[in-house]
Amino acid sequence: AHVAERLAQAGYATLTYDGLGHGKTTGKRGHTPTYEAFLNSVKIVLDEAETRFPGVKKFLWGHSMGGGSSFLAMQYNPNITAIVNLAAAETNPSAIAACSTIIKNALVIAGANDCICPPATNQLAMYNALGSNCKVYVSITGASHCQFANNNLNCSFGELTCTPQPAISRATQQSIVNQLIVPWLKFQLENDCTA
Repeated sequence: AHVAERLAQAGYATLTYDGLGHGKTTGKRGHTPTYEAFLNSVKIVLDEAETRFPGVKKFLWGHSMGGGSSFLAMQYNPNITAIVNLAAAETNPSAIAACSTIIKNALVIAGANDCICPPATNQLAMYNALGSNCKVYVSITGASHCQFANNNLNCSFGELTCTPQPAISRATQQSIVNQLIVPWLKFQLENDCTA
């Protein structure tokens, strides 16, 4: 929510969805979402964005499973200009494999202390696989997986069971993210070189 709020403050229209709203078998809210449900949700959001904002440059962004799924979702809309990910998680089918087909500009942000989706086997692997000539990888020192998002009991509990622990606060981590995303999007979507 903090990213959507910051984007709105910067003048960007944002359409979001709750990725955990799709249970594995029932289609109802649950804690075991499937990638198929994620991709269906992303396709609906992309279709809605195209309806509401035809001809406007668009980008995809996501956190964790939503980040990995956003790489997979690039296939649903050739009009996407760029992609931003926060602690993207490997998916099934593979987001890493999908990255080799993506030539759109990408900002991949990782937490150096992410013990849920370690950067070496997730974000860095995706970044290295990207086919884009314009891609940026940022590792935030001390940042964790869960602190990219709003407080979530399940994520925070999972993070307590692994190391390394976060070495910066959630507020600091989110502030760094917001300082990176808006200028990058101003360049990608508005050709603002000063950003």
